Amino acid sequence: MEMIKPTPSGFFMKKYWHLLVFLIFITILNILSLLGSFSLGWILFIIFGISVLSVFSGWVHSKLHSEATLLSITDDELVHQTGILSMQKKKIPVHKITDSSIRRSFYDKILNLCSINFSTSGSTGYEISIIAMPYNEAELFHDELHRLIRTRMKRPVEKNSPENILEE
Repeated sequence: MEMIKPTPSGFFMKKYWHLLVFLIFITILNILSLLGSFSLGWILFIIFGISVLSVFSGWVHSKLHSEATLLSITDDELVHQTGILSMQKKKIPVHKITDSSIRRSFYDKILNLCSINFSTSGSTGYEISIIAMPYNEAELFHDELHRLIRTRMKRPVEKNSPENILEE
């Protein structure tokens, strides 16, 4: 069974990069204030503390998200599990998958990440979409899924299989 998870650092950089930039800016202002260039008093230190807490909470969320999100392939289905406090599990039969794609923005290429998307027959848009996946692992996962789909299409459907009964 092939499994893949998003990376905590990749998810953090995709979702919370602006907090990190703000923290760096506030840190520079604090250093300049301590050197005597200007004085904003305690307000700057309070903003710095809030920024540190925001970045920390973003990191915790990224770590929890990474641990709580799983994409796997069994012999005949794609399984997507997600959830921190409440779990959601979606199973999609491989023969129902009509489209799968890997998307990479310029920012994703810098971080070696990608988004992986799957759609099924009868749905509009992507039914499963996961961001911050490590690119190399996502490529291997994508290839394995397509190999499974091809072998599934070549295999003859048995007379009394659930798929054959549903089609009649």
